[in-house]
Formats: sequence, structure tokens, C-alpha cells
Amino acid sequence: MEDVNKAIAVAGQAPDFQRFPILVKPSEAEKNYSVTASSSVVTASMMGTSTSATPLFSKEGKVIESQKVYVGNLGTDVTEEHIFALFSQFGNLEKVSMQIDPATRTSRGYAFLSFRDPKEANLAIQTMDGQILAGRQIKTGWASQTSAIQGVEVVKSQQFPDQSKQRTQKAFSVLAQISGFEDTKQSRSEISATAEKAIEAAMAGVLDVKGEPGVPTVAKAENDLVQREAPPTATQGAKLVGGESPSKFILVHNMFDKDEESGEQFAAEIKEEFIEECSKFGKIISVTVMHSEAGGKIYAAFETEEAAVQCATNLAGRWFDKRQLRVDYIQESDMPKP
Repeated sequence: MEDVNKAIAVAGQAPDFQRFPILVKPSEAEKNYSVTASSSVVTASMMGTSTSATPLFSKEGKVIESQKVYVGNLGTDVTEEHIFALFSQFGNLEKVSMQIDPATRTSRGYAFLSFRDPKEANLAIQTMDGQILAGRQIKTGWASQTSAIQGVEVVKSQQFPDQSKQRTQKAFSVLAQISGFEDTKQSRSEISATAEKAIEAAMAGVLDVKGEPGVPTVAKAENDLVQREAPPTATQGAKLVGGESPSKFILVHNMFDKDEESGEQFAAEIKEEFIEECSKFGKIISVTVMHSEAGGKIYAAFETEEAAVQCATNLAGRWFDKRQLRVDYIQESDMPKP
């Protein structure tokens, strides 16, 4: 028992072989075995970083709660402690909720993060989306969420906190350590350069729906579904939307890999998911999934050109299972025959 206390005492200290602290906490084995849960939670207090920071308030006097952050495509060997060590570099991270399969007690591959400040959450989303963690390209975005607590306003932000570049550089340093990146002067300079590029790219062209930079907006629930990817910026969308000119007909590439799908119903399921996601942009006339061809192609016809354009710019640049979507405008004559 004396040795246990000594081990816990080193929590929060950085050893010689890495720059970020070792995370040590008492075991909660009895609690974990007695309660079947769908998530494994690590809080700031467990990590020894809990603060008594005052709440943020809106102009109307409501308590501001940052909309949760979604982190997906995680490997099964990535723990909530790894996620906390990495994402806490962006600001006051209050909680990490790793989603767990109750039957196998293994990670489902995604987690939800609770930041105190929505600006810090936005920095984490914009910087870490598409980065490689333990060999996998992670996805980040805002999770759909509303608050049922009176006097609490759930918000997201398009602003960034002070010292954003320094925070990003620290996060990349932790990411390098977790991924086994050798700590040399060259690697540190590469990390710094990567951080500079990431934050500059994130800051470029970030506007809210009114065209005013940095205005927090209230989150809207969409049947409690998760927005698994951060929406692409206008620049990203423009680069990944092809075709001679906008039309009512689009061809989406890389929606799936026919060699990785299993089951006879996968084409129908993908079609249903596409309609559910894209019908919010306007009425869809037809959807055809080219399930037997390479390239993960889906053809879609909309009632109006405006709806097709909104769908194309929203999808282009987004990531699904390590595949980045690309969209082409096509003519009606190019649509597959029924």
C-alpha cells in the first residue's frame, strides 16, 4: 500500500523521457465492474488539473456551456487519458467521455469532450481534424447538443482563444510523444511548423452565418445525431467541387469502399444515410449508389440547383473512414439510367 501511494504521488510530473506529465490516478475497478456503462469518463479533477474558474456568462446573464466536441476514428488502444493529455493543451478540458461497447468493454472509436470555453473547443476542432493519432486519422467536430437546464445556454464559437499558436504547438508536442515521434531538435521544429500551418489554416476564412468573424452561435439539436466532421471551409469546398458549372445533378466520390463493405444491404443503407443527411438541403429526386464500381460513387438529382450546390459545398472536403469526399456537378445526360 505504501508503494501505491508513492506511485500516485508522481501524477502531474514530467519524467526525463517526455515533455508532458505522467497521468496517474487511483483505480476504480470495483465501480467499473459493478456498473455496466456505455462510456468511460475522465475528468479534470481525476487528472489533477481541476480549477475553480468562474463560469462564463452570456449578455443575457445565462451561464455559457460550451457545446461538446466530437472526436472520432480513434484506435482501440487510444484511452481517455491519451485524449485528455492531448486535448487539454488547448484549454480547460473538464471531461472526456470515451464511448464503450458494454458487451466487450472496448472503445467504440469515438469520444465526447467538455471544454469550459467554446473558443478553446473551436481551436481543438480546427487544429486536430485530420491529424494522425496512433496511426489513424482522427475526425473532430461539434456534437449536436442542447441544454435542458434553465439558465444555461449551450454555445459553439468560431473565435480562437488567446495564445492559440502556443497552445497548438503544445498539443502537437504531446501528439508527437503519444505517436512515438523521436524528440530531436529537428522534430521540434517540424512540430512548430506544423502547428503554425494548422492554426493559420484554421483562422483563414472562418466566418459565422452572418459573415461576421467570431460570433458564438447557439447549438441546435438534430435528433441528437453527432456531426462527426467539422464543416469544410469555403476554400476547402471550392477545391473539391468539380464540373463545368453548377447544376441540379451531382456525383459524390469516396462515400464508401466496395471492397470493405459486407452484407447485401450495404447499398440500401448507404442510400438511406445519404438521403437523411442531404435532404436538409432541399428535395432529392433520385439517389443511385454505384455499389459494384470502384470509387465509392453516388449520383444524386435535386429539385433545384440551389439545393444541389448547398449539398455539394457541404460534403466536399469532409472525411468518412479515412476517405475525403469530392463532388462533381454533372449534366442530366450523365446520370445513370434507371
